[in-house]
Amino acid sequence: MVKVRVPKVKPKDRIKGWALFPGDEVEVVGGHPKLRGQSGKILTIVRDMNAVVIDGVNMAKKHVRPNPVQPRGTIITKPMPVNYSDVQLIDPVFKQPTPVQLIRVYDQAKKRSVTQRFLEVSQTTLPFPQRRPVVALYEGESQLDTPKALVGQATWTPDIMQSPFPPMFWNQLERSRRNNREGEAF
Repeated sequence: MVKVRVPKVKPKDRIKGWALFPGDEVEVVGGHPKLRGQSGKILTIVRDMNAVVIDGVNMAKKHVRPNPVQPRGTIITKPMPVNYSDVQLIDPVFKQPTPVQLIRVYDQAKKRSVTQRFLEVSQTTLPFPQRRPVVALYEGESQLDTPKALVGQATWTPDIMQSPFPPMFWNQLERSRRNNREGEAF
């Protein structure tokens, strides 16, 4: 398997406080001239590169090798990362790109200071998006679960006369053992 080489930013140069999150509507205001003016929702954030992946922006073609799903291979288009500094959040009030700052505000209800996103164009604060709720790993019975009536019963008994592995597996092991007598196959 080929490992993708990602140009990483040194830890000291990485952005500490991110004001953009997945799901935010942003517009490209800098960088390559072909990208400027394009807008879309943020799909993911690549913190190692100080970049964001935006839906429908900076599309690139990728050649996929033949595999069981695509026997002849295929060409797909996928969005590539855009530098964080080239992107600005679209103000929901004025519908234009605006710089975002993180500010600390004292919340009377919580009796502590909280961080908020401050939009410079409309001079308003924007709340952070809600975190996705943690989905329980097990939510009840499904068709693939063993029925509760059978859980306590012994449904399989080992047979000493029969091998636990299929015959083809034993044949392959025996062939590899014969080919190299040192026992490298085991």
